[in-house]
Amino acid sequence: MRTHSTRLYFIVLPLFLALSSTGQLCTGGPDEARASYSPSSALPYQADNRSSLKEVTLSRTGALPPRLDAALRAAPDSTVSLWVFFRDKGSAAQVAGTIAELKDRFSSRALARRARVRKAPLLDWRDVPVPRPYIESLEDLGFSVRAISKWLNAVSVTCKAQDGTALLELPFVTEVKPVASFPKREMPFEKTPALPVTPFQQSETAKALESPSSAAPGDTSFYGATWRQLDMIQVPALHTQGITGDSVFIGVLDTGFNLNHEALESTQVVAQWDFINWDSVTSNEPGQDLSYQHNHGTMILGIIGGYKPGIYSGVAFGAEFALAKTEDVSDETPVEEDYWVMGLEWLDSLGVDLVTSSLGYKDWYTYEDMDGNTTVTTIAADMAVANGVSVFTAMGNGGATPYPYTIAPADGDSVMSIGAVDSLGQYWAASSRGPTYDGRIKPEIVTPGCAVYCVDPNDSTAYGRASGTSCATPLAAGGGALILQMNRDWNPVQLREAIRATGTNSSSPDTFIGWGILQADDASTWLLVSVLDEPLSPGAPGNTVIEVKNVPNPFNPHTVIHVELLSPAGEELVSAGIFDVTGRCVRDFGHLSIETGSAVIVWDGTDGSGRVVSSGTYFFTVKTSEASETRKLLLLR
Repeated sequence: MRTHSTRLYFIVLPLFLALSSTGQLCTGGPDEARASYSPSSALPYQADNRSSLKEVTLSRTGALPPRLDAALRAAPDSTVSLWVFFRDKGSAAQVAGTIAELKDRFSSRALARRARVRKAPLLDWRDVPVPRPYIESLEDLGFSVRAISKWLNAVSVTCKAQDGTALLELPFVTEVKPVASFPKREMPFEKTPALPVTPFQQSETAKALESPSSAAPGDTSFYGATWRQLDMIQVPALHTQGITGDSVFIGVLDTGFNLNHEALESTQVVAQWDFINWDSVTSNEPGQDLSYQHNHGTMILGIIGGYKPGIYSGVAFGAEFALAKTEDVSDETPVEEDYWVMGLEWLDSLGVDLVTSSLGYKDWYTYEDMDGNTTVTTIAADMAVANGVSVFTAMGNGGATPYPYTIAPADGDSVMSIGAVDSLGQYWAASSRGPTYDGRIKPEIVTPGCAVYCVDPNDSTAYGRASGTSCATPLAAGGGALILQMNRDWNPVQLREAIRATGTNSSSPDTFIGWGILQADDASTWLLVSVLDEPLSPGAPGNTVIEVKNVPNPFNPHTVIHVELLSPAGEELVSAGIFDVTGRCVRDFGHLSIETGSAVIVWDGTDGSGRVVSSGTYFFTVKTSEASETRKLLLLR
């Protein structure tokens, strides 16, 4: 329970989460009772007996990607990390039986969230654990299993390069890929004095410190030096209405988290797990982590969820948080994508509404891979969106480098890719940009990413400034949480479309700032003023009447549109087309002659040139000389 001057928060925690009877977070490991949740209950290791698959016959089933094959053979004694993809998850009967038993591995909140974006069944093949016999066979052959992904039906392994060349000889292995990584990078952090340096911020903070208890959300004195970065994206306007993220569940994927900072003492963390050391401690662990392991994640958590009235405010300090420690910052280990995928699957099972991730992956990938369908993290992120989780991810800080384009998973067609602007709202030159290789505009939206005020991860009462799309992403995700609090029935596609349609550059999106600077207050009421599923100009009595329905909705990859035409003339010449939220015609079906009764139009999710369009909200409009009707279509890839 937390109180402040304007609202009282009483948080009802799902029984599924790891809470003890005293309300404290349980930190039991994989062997704890089922009543205390840990990620182990979502792992594919099952209590079945070992299979005879451990005695396998080796026979080449495919070829390694040429670049990978060459790299493995060039340094046969080096240690490498590889993805190993499996053929199946057992027979159809085994899969069906497992699906029927999976429900207790997901919170009721997760199932309810999925129900908003898909029809039954809410659980499917992707949720079935990876077959344990396959994993044991790899271990028996000397491969060290690092991470397991049920969505990808794959594991990542560590092995000698010379051993990796033989993986495709296993009959149950269909594909082998390198585990992609990203070079070590630091997020520059500059510690600031107790009072911020600019005259405006100094006077406002001094006033707040004189009587911090009088500061209320929405007042400039409540925010200290965070006012400018939050006001640019309309956060104080929502705070004034009491919208602080209450009832929204946010997942954070990062390096670790120091919760001892004064601005994080009241942050509502209800679940956490360290996927690197495989325990429930997400702060630095002596003997296991470097001293700066949790720095990056601590700053990110403060930006989205910090709370110290009169001194510091995060965007969505009223939300609940689940923390996943997935990035190893040690010099010996590259930042690798496999822990990230496993962490995302865990957050999905907990029931988070949205995820913020300021991590990205580029090594082993080329620009051609940034097509929204190739990289492992992008595939996983899009799967999370299909399950109802909004994924906010950083574009990267390569804008001024020889490779200025987005990194994975920001190339996904369903994710929210976040770029950065400076304190004046201008494009920040270091922010990576679009387009994706297949020509889509990125980023979706931008927020401040230069000299963002944040908590000091190593001093419990200090603050400072940091720069990067890493900082911009939690600002955007926090804004998304506020919008979701006001629109609890929205799914990720609706949230994405509302944010893009109300951005400051929505009329002319580009590959530098996308649809512009997030305007959270405007986005929170977007559907109240957008086109509804009603006739635009209904026919008068005795004239033509049109009724339009489509199934399924949401849809992927196609939807069937039924047009009911009631016309005294018996036949009408109608025009029909698909439009996006900006009013641009995506697909023109031309003029059709329709007799009284029913007509059917099938839209396969492509534009007039045959190119596949991205996930989003579209509008089917049909017009006659006397009437027109518009139907909202939701494409969720």
